Amino acid sequence: MKSHVIKLLILVLISLTPAPECLAQSRIIGGTNTANGDYPWMAALVSSGSGNDVSSAQFCGGSLVDPYWVLTAAHCVEGVSPDSIEVVVNIRDLTDAGGGERRGVRGIYIHPGYTDPLGGFSDGDIALLLLDAPINNITPVEFATQPGLATAGEVVRVIGWGNTNSQSNPSFPDILQQVDLDIISNAEAGRFYGQDYDSTILAANTIGKDTCQGDSGGPLFDLTGSSTGDELLLGLTSYGIGCAAFGPGIYTSVGGFGPWINALLAQPTGPDAALSVNGIPNGTNNLTPSTFFGGKVKAGKRKTKAYGMSNGAGSIPLSVQSATVSGKYFELVRFPRYVLSSSSDNIVVKFRAPKKKRTKKYRGNVTILTNDPSDPVYAFSIQAKAKKKKRKR
Repeated sequence: MKSHVIKLLILVLISLTPAPECLAQSRIIGGTNTANGDYPWMAALVSSGSGNDVSSAQFCGGSLVDPYWVLTAAHCVEGVSPDSIEVVVNIRDLTDAGGGERRGVRGIYIHPGYTDPLGGFSDGDIALLLLDAPINNITPVEFATQPGLATAGEVVRVIGWGNTNSQSNPSFPDILQQVDLDIISNAEAGRFYGQDYDSTILAANTIGKDTCQGDSGGPLFDLTGSSTGDELLLGLTSYGIGCAAFGPGIYTSVGGFGPWINALLAQPTGPDAALSVNGIPNGTNNLTPSTFFGGKVKAGKRKTKAYGMSNGAGSIPLSVQSATVSGKYFELVRFPRYVLSSSSDNIVVKFRAPKKKRTKKYRGNVTILTNDPSDPVYAFSIQAKAKKKKRKR
């Protein structure tokens, strides 16, 4: 009963929140300016095409974990095309990004377990960005490869360029901010949010201090926890209710995704991804035997079909921005968020035969947006046949 009361209270608080983005932790509350040269591995995610002043283009944070890779939150880049964002590393002042290392993004890889936030809550809120060229003159931050390295009562640090004032009167700094927080147990955080948190989550709560809008995807770290006594990346800013207002901030536990991170970091960094779908050529009018559902579907019944998506041998991972299916009675069941080099996965479509008493063919189109520069928009037609319903005698 208590958890249901907590959930109801949270829903009421959410309904009073002025804007949906207030649920995403993205600013530093109660912090101070960082010093020059601190945290060169810190990354700013910015809109492509911005100049040296990226103060209005920065929307999330990230961490350089490999010369080619930046780690951030999935909700920062969901549905975003790689060519629409850039990453700037080793900057402190957003108005002076010219001295930092700036890179384009070749692929966005969201964890397959990520679920879209419902009321601000999400799972698997982690993503990796593949840069278009390595950053070799900055030492990447060491990251946790297993959970449990942060315990309740431990003091950790978060950094970001997010809001530093109230939600009703936001103020976004140009200088990178830092603040220290106290780790609390997942059980304590779960009681507040009415959730059962596992080892993929970290929670932190300190009166008057927090992350907020603009800090999403940025790091939570142990100042001396690495193998060399430097920073150890433990978490990524994910979500919370308000900022230093209603309860703890929730962070994705990097260590809870260690094997997934290392698997992607081991992938090729060139050449480009190369998508093929069951041998079906790109083009909405390309009907082949493999595009047909096969057989006849009885009226009112459903049938699914999987279309294999393959990525080229030795290429970078194929990132899938989105997939859609058009056509009456067709429905998209699932699509992979990415396909590794020399691998394949399925996009699955469902056909529901209408409750009619006549046999008829139905046609739809599948459209897939990826980071394959040769076929960024891959489309093909599909066809299914409904079977006449027999009359009962």
